[in-house]
Amino acid sequence: DGSGLIRVTGNGGDIAAPTLVTALAEFPQLRHRVQLARRAAEERWDLHFDNGIVAHLPRDEIMPSAIRRLAFMDRDSSILSRPIVSIDIRHSDQVFLKPSDADTASRDQEAG
Repeated sequence: DGSGLIRVTGNGGDIAAPTLVTALAEFPQLRHRVQLARRAAEERWDLHFDNGIVAHLPRDEIMPSAIRRLAFMDRDSSILSRPIVSIDIRHSDQVFLKPSDADTASRDQEAG
């Protein structure tokens, strides 16, 4: 039935997938939640998790360290359980979170 497999899309994804799978293998808590890996610009990945969050990874050369950072952030602060739509970890010194519409609406109500 394909359970446990990551669906791969995007130009060059079939060729680059082994490197991604190897990097994710070190962190099974992430690996088991990835439903889709979309190849972007033939040099990096967007990971789509089981709860709808998308993680934008950097180019392949530094992708393994970004996956490690994501795993540690999830372990330490449950980042993948927060009300966010996406997490952008393409830059080694910054992380950008896009809140979900529901979270933005609730904060607007609290401020209003």
